[in-house]
Amino acid sequence: MTTQAGLEDSSQQTDSWGRGRVAVVAGGAGGIGEGITTAFASAGFTVAVNDRREEAGELLAARLREQGHKAIAVPADVTLREGADSVFARVLESWGRVDVFVNVVGGLKGMNVPVWDMTEDQFDFTIRLNLRPVFLCTQAALRPMMEKRSGSIINITSISYAGAPEHAHYAAAKAGVTAFTRSVATQVGPYNINVNAVAPGTTITPSVAQAGLSLADVDWAKENPLGRANAPHDIGAAVLFLASPGARNISGQVLTVAGGVNPSL
Repeated sequence: MTTQAGLEDSSQQTDSWGRGRVAVVAGGAGGIGEGITTAFASAGFTVAVNDRREEAGELLAARLREQGHKAIAVPADVTLREGADSVFARVLESWGRVDVFVNVVGGLKGMNVPVWDMTEDQFDFTIRLNLRPVFLCTQAALRPMMEKRSGSIINITSISYAGAPEHAHYAAAKAGVTAFTRSVATQVGPYNINVNAVAPGTTITPSVAQAGLSLADVDWAKENPLGRANAPHDIGAAVLFLASPGARNISGQVLTVAGGVNPSL
């Protein structure tokens, strides 16, 4: 089976090691988020799909249920305290536990804008969108995780955190996500909670594919050692690994998924 992006779809490759566990994915209904949500559902997790777009979340949750998975949609704006808290309140009310939290929420206003032309609105919007959900949802997720002394948090950063040209605001925001991840990991380690990040490179989501691009079409992706961009399920597989028993001793780390690109260079 292939997705509309013409990529191998791993959503039908099921496992059961996550059975009985609950994963919450913020920003989980589109693009990279859908790849992550589907990966957790296929591993047997019960999944809560958070997205500000209520219809998108409901459609994905319904599709997962049709495939035999346990899933609900929890629409909310997690850049707001009440939105973040409501997501976890709903999950705890439904299932009484949170085992994994993944933050995918992010983006930017102003593509390819040099810093001398960047507006305060573009800067403030980008910092807020990328950092506030990580902070607010981490606080909400940690309450049940610290109580049962177990859990995993994975934040989606970007290879841009190393200093992307023409995206100073986005680079700063993702550097903040990366530093926040590492700092929180040291604080909650004694509670047996792992906190990590995944840094994607260029990723071809279904919406990008509908515009006519494929994994081999992106110029800077062609320069990657592996010569290809990511598909959403590539990010899903990386995040799922960091939540797995095999990653029990990995915390405070950034896993790069970028076709062999090293963002530190």
